[in-house]
Amino acid sequence: MDVGTDIVDIERIAKLIDRHGKGFCYRFFTDLECQYCFSKPQPAQHFAGRFAIKESIIKILGAQTFKEIEVVNREDGKPILNLYGTAKKVAEKLGYTNISISISHAQKQAVAIAVAL
Repeated sequence: MDVGTDIVDIERIAKLIDRHGKGFCYRFFTDLECQYCFSKPQPAQHFAGRFAIKESIIKILGAQTFKEIEVVNREDGKPILNLYGTAKKVAEKLGYTNISISISHAQKQAVAIAVAL
């Protein structure tokens, strides 16, 4: 079992979105993640949560590209993880059959935790 956690300042993400627009999004997030976050009233909050999960996963698996790590939501709103490419191969090599994730937002920060079993 391995655990990764991260905390991200929402205002920092908001400034990156303001400065770089959708270019920021498509550099770090998949198309599905961008569509989801931009559909929300406060996109920076949702991007920050996803960024925190990606950092948490990187802490567990080692350096991977952000776009190989995707967070989507089930119908009930629970976030679930999809891994692609090298990230998926590393998880399989390490024997991880399940990686559970959780995201929480406060007014100024988003925090995430990932537990790999």
